[in-house]
Amino acid sequence: MENQVIGKIVNTFGLRGELKVLAENKEYQKFENLKEFFIDGFDEKFLVEKIVIKKDQFIKLKIKGYDDINQVTKFKNKKIYITDTPKHDLEEGEFLVEDLIGCKLYSKDDYIATLVDVENFGATDIFVLDVNAKEARIPFVSDFIKNIDIKNKKIEITEHFYEGLVE
Repeated sequence: MENQVIGKIVNTFGLRGELKVLAENKEYQKFENLKEFFIDGFDEKFLVEKIVIKKDQFIKLKIKGYDDINQVTKFKNKKIYITDTPKHDLEEGEFLVEDLIGCKLYSKDDYIATLVDVENFGATDIFVLDVNAKEARIPFVSDFIKNIDIKNKKIEITEHFYEGLVE
């Protein structure tokens, strides 16, 4: 298993040992069920006592057993990481965001765009694409996707997708 960086501690928060954390690539969902994590440069596993996610701003994190600002200042500017979970738990048609990012989108054999992020607005996931150095957003729906090949970082799209994306 490999380590996956999920955020960076950017400052302390208050006097009771809380930390201000920025999520890596704005992926706040990785913190929602976080129970334990590691901090770059420290060998021990840290346990979450309390976590408050302030969407699109920062995360307030309290480490179990660290109750004073003087105990946590050493963590400033350090990265937080977790060990990757095995990916065999995914069901058919489910993908991890980090696996999708960087995939190239093709219509037949023609390169169309690169997927740079995935956002969720409740109803569906939204692909954020780099199309000729311009950003575009397209909903992730089955009518637009023929095949997703994570291993080769390739997504084959349908004509419906292509018509809505390119003038």
